[in-house]
Amino acid sequence: MNKYEGKKGPKSKTATIHISDIKNKFDVRVNLDQDTVLQFVGMYQDATKVVPPIKVVVHGEGYAFVDGRHRAAARQYLNLDSIDAEILEGSFADSAVDLFAMALQANCGGAKTPTRGDLEHTVMRMLEFGASKSDIMNKLDFLPKGSVKAFIASAAGKIQKRKLTKAIDALATDNLSVDEAAKRFGVRIENLKDAIQGKKGKWGKNRTNEVEITTASKAAIAQTLNYANKSIGMGLNKLIELVEEGSISVKAALNVIGMWEDRNRQTEKRINDWRSRFIAIEEAHKTSDRNLRNDDQEELRVN
Repeated sequence: MNKYEGKKGPKSKTATIHISDIKNKFDVRVNLDQDTVLQFVGMYQDATKVVPPIKVVVHGEGYAFVDGRHRAAARQYLNLDSIDAEILEGSFADSAVDLFAMALQANCGGAKTPTRGDLEHTVMRMLEFGASKSDIMNKLDFLPKGSVKAFIASAAGKIQKRKLTKAIDALATDNLSVDEAAKRFGVRIENLKDAIQGKKGKWGKNRTNEVEITTASKAAIAQTLNYANKSIGMGLNKLIELVEEGSISVKAALNVIGMWEDRNRQTEKRINDWRSRFIAIEEAHKTSDRNLRNDDQEELRVN
């Protein structure tokens, strides 16, 4: 039982809501499993299947997911914006950290168990929203303590590396001194000095080439799309020949075009989903920069 829902169950109501009103800021998964999405698509198309409602809480001007992103993605795949939802009520809805913990516990008991990457991703978001090590250990007590400590150590290390990179950039862009940059971004002065000097080790200089990485990513996407479009073009040219000779009707060929258009709409939705994830990460980083002060670093670091 999810401890946030209480022994007698949470206060809740069931209603049909708009998926577009659900925000992804508290997503506990790195990405969605497309096979699981397609399984739910089949269930929604089968009138004999009963799909349980998703779980959300009212948060801000819309809703936040607790459980059910794969079901929501399946509805969107079918070009449907409505979905049945159980709207949970409680004080936890006001706490980002509690929402992450509640959503993670709900997903751990679901059909698709969160991966190690999902667990570390959630711990990192909790740290960025100001949770301390002890807070996280307490709220994720449904997971093995040793695993949670390892996730905290890994996530905190990544946060520190990112903040070091920002501090280094600020030295040049904002004309800050080493002491000022260290204080602004909540990093140790000695670690920042080591990074500047390019010393090897945990906190040494290890900055990636942003232009090189993004150029390679763009090239990979372009290559995949070019290959797909070439293959599609060859197939459609064959259809034209078959229509011209009367082997198939224009109506049948247009049905193929309609399927292609539908798939392109699904692709656009997936693009928007990925965009929202990057935006959520950016917002989490901004929250982290506001919340994680220099005095908190000893608590967030796991030795």
